[in-house]
Amino acid sequence: MRFSADQVSFLLDNEPYCLYSGEIHYFRIKKKLWPLHLRKLKEAHCRFVSTYIPWGWHEHDEGKFDFDGRTVPERDLIGFIKLAGKMGLFVTLKPGPYILAEYCHQGLPVWLTKKHPEIRAVNPQGGMIDEFVVTYMHPTFLSYTRKWFERVLAVVRDHQICRGGPVAMLQVENEIGVNQWLYGMGDYSPVALGYFREFLRKKYTDIAQFNAAAGLSCAGFDDLPAPSGIVRTKTDHNLYREWHLFHRDYYCRYLEWVIQEVRQRAITLQLYHNVPGWVYGRARDFPLNITMYDEVFKKHPDIVFGVDHIPENLSYRNAYDDLPCNEILKAMRGGKGPVFAAELQAGSREYSVRTYPAELELFYKASLAHGLFGMNFYMFSQGINPKRKGHFGPTFYWEAALSAEGKEEPLYPVIKDLGAWLRYNEKLLLHTGRFSKIAVGFYAPYYETEFTHPFGGRQLYDAAAVGLKYDTQAVRDQLYFDGVIKAAQMLNYDFDIHDLEKAPVSKLALYTELFVVAVEYMDADTQSKLADYVAGGGTLVLMPTVPVYDLSLKKCEILKDALKIREIESRTPAAPKIHFMGLEDLYAFSRVNVYDDRAGNVIARTFEDNLPCGLQIASGKGQAVVLGSGFTNCIKEHRLAYEKLFNLCGAGRNAYADNEDVRVVERFGTDYAYLFVLNYHRAEQKTKICYKDPATLERREFPREGLLEIPPMTGYILPVSLALPRKAGKIVSSTVEVYNASVKEKDICLTIKGCPHRAAEIVLETDKKPRKIVYNKHKAAFRYAGRTLIVKFKNEEGTGRLSITF
Repeated sequence: MRFSADQVSFLLDNEPYCLYSGEIHYFRIKKKLWPLHLRKLKEAHCRFVSTYIPWGWHEHDEGKFDFDGRTVPERDLIGFIKLAGKMGLFVTLKPGPYILAEYCHQGLPVWLTKKHPEIRAVNPQGGMIDEFVVTYMHPTFLSYTRKWFERVLAVVRDHQICRGGPVAMLQVENEIGVNQWLYGMGDYSPVALGYFREFLRKKYTDIAQFNAAAGLSCAGFDDLPAPSGIVRTKTDHNLYREWHLFHRDYYCRYLEWVIQEVRQRAITLQLYHNVPGWVYGRARDFPLNITMYDEVFKKHPDIVFGVDHIPENLSYRNAYDDLPCNEILKAMRGGKGPVFAAELQAGSREYSVRTYPAELELFYKASLAHGLFGMNFYMFSQGINPKRKGHFGPTFYWEAALSAEGKEEPLYPVIKDLGAWLRYNEKLLLHTGRFSKIAVGFYAPYYETEFTHPFGGRQLYDAAAVGLKYDTQAVRDQLYFDGVIKAAQMLNYDFDIHDLEKAPVSKLALYTELFVVAVEYMDADTQSKLADYVAGGGTLVLMPTVPVYDLSLKKCEILKDALKIREIESRTPAAPKIHFMGLEDLYAFSRVNVYDDRAGNVIARTFEDNLPCGLQIASGKGQAVVLGSGFTNCIKEHRLAYEKLFNLCGAGRNAYADNEDVRVVERFGTDYAYLFVLNYHRAEQKTKICYKDPATLERREFPREGLLEIPPMTGYILPVSLALPRKAGKIVSSTVEVYNASVKEKDICLTIKGCPHRAAEIVLETDKKPRKIVYNKHKAAFRYAGRTLIVKFKNEEGTGRLSITF
């Protein structure tokens, strides 16, 4: 048996496979309760169990290892693996050396940093960043990690799936760079600085070339200082840029070392790593964390990368954050590998953050809509930390699917029901995709800023002093993440995200519109690419400015010259409002640029004096819409403005609701589709759904009669043109979810689920008229004409069986 991954999905013996998994930490649950937790996991239709392996738990004293529970029963890793296999579950193991997971010292042995304080990472002042933050490539740390791997990977090796064991996937390290991001500082230790100078030596032919690029006058690379403090000059900007790029190279070097250590110990498993980024219920920094693995993406396309989706409390504020995380990860990986959630929120790590099953069920369904083909519920089981091993105290996680004692909590039936739906629909869902004529560009350099724009700390980049007008973080947060990307989803316009540095012009040319949010700097190649896209016939929507520098802040006006646009003035009005395409007094971004209107047709004007601040410019075979400002989504008129932009080329929508508060996603198969209907509001919504027939692409509408009723914070996954077994016909549309369909002697039986006490409608295509239709022992009304069967019934129980007798 073999478990692997291709460019789209996971594979089990080369067949597409949806990873459905739950996180259970054996070291946080009494050994006698392991069978109960694993049985409940399997009954919830999960097929994988995932767990960390804390180094500090198993090597409790230096050189003393316990993997069979002889010192403490809950150290019996071997027993846990064997038990999972005996119960028919696959196992994902995460041996670190870091595990984080709110565990003491993030999983590292406490004795290690006490005995060897020299391995701790160093802050700019020369002190330690924190006692558990180490220098990844310190020889002493690598030496001890190698000893750990020798012992723990021997356990993994003997239980691999290729040897008849249950272990199918292995994590290589955990969230590399997360501490540097959270603390907002790089590693200034002598070892790290040595690698920094080596990085620069390889990048530049000599110190003169580096000095010319950075604006420095160093005698040699050994004299080169690492940047610290506030960025006030172009030299500071360039040195920090190298510092950011170095850390990406450094993380890759360390991860390559880990991979090599794993592989040389006869580990043939599918390897993966996971990317963090949600903080306080938002994912606006998630793209930054994705950029930290850019070098790994290039050198190790075989490694699968998972995302951590932790929305805390789902709401209208953060409901649109998960899709860009998935899409940007795919874009930076060149579209390779399945997208899966290595940590999909199930409960809460903070007692004060209460979660609700309906909200999480809605988020899980939205995740499937957004292409998530693997889910690891984190945490499936609550845990109780071993004594003095919890970072935040005794209890780990609240409101998980199971309590530490194995009791089913309210979230459990949500995971079980979704698993049941996937069991029937999995193969079809894995062969679906979204289609769009709209692309949104992602530009990684705007997110390579974790040290100049530190998380939760004082910003260290003085743009005005450097000679720039824009705060990169404000632009990307307000106009990119909460602007274009959020507006497209709210308005039900499908889009694809592409990495502007990696995607060729031929790829971008497949889209009629390309949205790019830019600041003053952009490399020459990317500027040329955007100019070529327009010249070739594309429509470029560019905001809030046109780049005029390269990444070193040297003059570079390739795109500006191609569009023949001239900026007259840049202002920060007290009331930043503009008039845009018939929308008056529209609240805009804080800075507004005024342009010479001879370059094109005016589409936006300033609020104060009616000067042109937005132009529609014909160029080559295409056009550019240059907006000298931009929009977030803080007023309803912003949605109207974005709708005008999305409709510039008549891109249209695949699916939508006539109720603007309902989100609809259509995923297309060969001749079938799934409609994901999502209500992110705490009020019931009623609507009709418009969608495209997956075979003909003609516009269709349902319900045929009445409206679809969607309770608060609820999502549906509804079939479209789904073939019934034994060629008995197909489900044309349905207002309820279909969990199973069977045909016996041409009689049809559907297992369905909807919300209780609401009207339901199923439209089928069959060859003949049925004699009777029964739903949960009650007769259902139906009409039959021209092979179309419309069934109407009151779904009192919420779930049940619909029997159609011919």
